[in-house]
Amino acid sequence: MSRASDLELRLLLLRERLREMIGLVPKGQPKSGIYSLTELPTPPQPADGIAMAAIVKNEALYLPEWLEFHLMLGVRHIYLYDNGSTDNSPEVLTPFIRAGLVTVLPWRNFSAGLNPQALAYNHALGNFGSAYQWMAFIDIDEFLYPVEGDSLVSTMQRFNHLPGISLPWICFGPGGHKTKPDGLVIESYFERASFPYRTEQYRLLKYKAIVNPVAISGGKWPHLFYTKEDGAILINDNGVKFPQRLHKDPAYATGDYLRLHHYITRSHEEMAKKLAKGRVDARGAVDMGKLSKRFAQYELHVEEDRRLMRFVPELKRRLAERYGAAAANAAA
Repeated sequence: MSRASDLELRLLLLRERLREMIGLVPKGQPKSGIYSLTELPTPPQPADGIAMAAIVKNEALYLPEWLEFHLMLGVRHIYLYDNGSTDNSPEVLTPFIRAGLVTVLPWRNFSAGLNPQALAYNHALGNFGSAYQWMAFIDIDEFLYPVEGDSLVSTMQRFNHLPGISLPWICFGPGGHKTKPDGLVIESYFERASFPYRTEQYRLLKYKAIVNPVAISGGKWPHLFYTKEDGAILINDNGVKFPQRLHKDPAYATGDYLRLHHYITRSHEEMAKKLAKGRVDARGAVDMGKLSKRFAQYELHVEEDRRLMRFVPELKRRLAERYGAAAANAAA
């Protein structure tokens, strides 16, 4: 068989495999018609602004604060990949969708061998990324913000020569809360692991990314993207590049211009619910051994951090305007 015909056969087999995988997607309608894919907003042209993509499941309690926070800092559009929510997320998201700020895409697990979060990020990158100068990939328990000022847009201008920035987790714990407090997440939790990290806290050193979509060839898993120029690398917010194998080296983890707060537990009650919900992948189960080791390292060195309090008054004002004062207070 010639090399050409061999390639044709491989492509044919790949096409058939993709058809089989598509057939594994669970059938069923989303909870609300607002999840229709037929009315996706037209992204801005030429590439401009910041977009975000996240995968979600039953996050209605936290979505208003998280969305409003990042929109307040200049994010232009947010793509949410819904992994089978059964709560009132559609109702919570309606004001943002009607305002043209959020797009929701139904995104169930495809198969046991595929990571739905990595697939979602690659889908966002390939379908929407080229319309934006930057696209960030973070979770609903993570808050991205500029160290100085109140604009992600202006802060990101200093990185225009780079393909992206690797954002190290700055991990926050329960801070003594047994149950969910009444206030917003960012005004309720102040205890975090020391930052910069100590060497003995290396298990906390994970990261997320904000990338220039046209400089990225794709993502292997949710935390790592491949740059077209250098492949799989980490770039801190001082512009220094590190090979991916050094992702647990505290030397790369800077936060001089951008920071990513990760509320890994919230309260004990909320953490229990999060564990019961499981991971957003086909396996679903949380590795409790790894989680216990991470928490043990977290507790080695903790300190107080109230940096995000400066955003709280305006965030509450915007939430009240979006939902009405009574609804905003209830959401908080």
